[in-house]
Amino acid sequence: MKITRTDKILIPIVVLFLLFWYGYSNYFTQNMITGTYVKIGKPEYRSFHGNIITDTLFLFEDGHFKEKKIRNVVDKEGTYELLNELLGTQIAFSYYEKISPDGKIGLVGHDSYFTRIWFSHIRIVIDNDLDIYYEKID
Repeated sequence: MKITRTDKILIPIVVLFLLFWYGYSNYFTQNMITGTYVKIGKPEYRSFHGNIITDTLFLFEDGHFKEKKIRNVVDKEGTYELLNELLGTQIAFSYYEKISPDGKIGLVGHDSYFTRIWFSHIRIVIDNDLDIYYEKID
């Protein structure tokens, strides 16, 4: 098969478009991700460490976050860190929580990642298999 002049122009354009689209859908900066997120998915979903995922997540520019339930009770406050890796932007949460039945408090953390499907809002994936995620609303 002979590569024509049109192919020589079209192939780089398609490759550049795909690279741009991958970056647009998977890489985010600090000012892009700060804001309010709401949980989409099962109402009483428990995460891998047994906690019920709250309804609202607030990410602030200074690197801290708050999670609230419907009744505006603050469940968790902590810090987050953005990690730009080959597969996209990751987020690492860390906060203090009761970690044993006798009331000891320790540092707990979990990781997740961001995604954006087509031109939708930014999402923080909680459970990809069950389609549960936080979606940015502002």
